[in-house]
Amino acid sequence: MERLVRQFAKVYPSCRIRDIEDLVAAIRGNKYWNIHPGLRGSIYVVALTRAEIASKQGFLARPTHVGQIRVVEAAAKYCSKGRVLVAMNEGSGFEAVSVITWPAFLRFIRLDSSRIYEDLLSGQLPPFIGERYVAEIRQRAKASSQISNL
Repeated sequence: MERLVRQFAKVYPSCRIRDIEDLVAAIRGNKYWNIHPGLRGSIYVVALTRAEIASKQGFLARPTHVGQIRVVEAAAKYCSKGRVLVAMNEGSGFEAVSVITWPAFLRFIRLDSSRIYEDLLSGQLPPFIGERYVAEIRQRAKASSQISNL
């Protein structure tokens, strides 16, 4: 476990050690998170491998909780160990449509889950979500809440 903490501390230098230990615990504990509390058709999972094996309509990767997952071609190049995949239930398995870095994920899960779920269904989530994108979303949410309070 200590080796993984050191490895991810190098990958995510902006994260506190506690956040890195949470990532390692999620990997070890085979963890997943529902995107929307009431719905089970979409989840966040941690990637354990890169998406390198070609398949129909994308690439295959191994994440936590789900045996294998299909990653859409646009998001496959961002998929690597320790990144979070945004996955939807597609027929017999899950399909990852977006990849999130761990520091961005820690901020992303605090956002409005119903808004994220709507963006996921409408295809508005980009293939890669980093800290800049999360900051933009938070800024837009803050601006819209200030407008509605007027």
